[in-house]
Amino acid sequence: MKKPLILIVEDDGLIAMSLLQLLQKSGYDVPDPVASGEEALHYLTHFPVPDLILMDIKLYGGSDGIEIAGKIWKTSDIPIIFISAHYDDFRRARAGEITGSGFIVKPFADGDVLSQIEEMLHR
Repeated sequence: MKKPLILIVEDDGLIAMSLLQLLQKSGYDVPDPVASGEEALHYLTHFPVPDLILMDIKLYGGSDGIEIAGKIWKTSDIPIIFISAHYDDFRRARAGEITGSGFIVKPFADGDVLSQIEEMLHR
């Protein structure tokens, strides 16, 4: 049985590595995390399409995670879970416009991440 492939888009190296270890330990296939929206778009055109994306909202580069998710959703239906310490009504509303998305607030518990992933993968 194929393990779900999850792409991590996170510009904080410690959080990215923590998520990578958590997901690998939980049996997911996880490529090296990317730190910007532009790297995420590049990944999607050159590597296997992930089953799910964990996307930070504030990223390196000119685009934020919500903007990048909108671009991704124009060409695919990959579920996206936003992860952010910036939990305000404006960001929540923008993220809510992305069909098939979820939201996790930093700091997060490992169990919350894993349950949200399972929920999104089985929709």
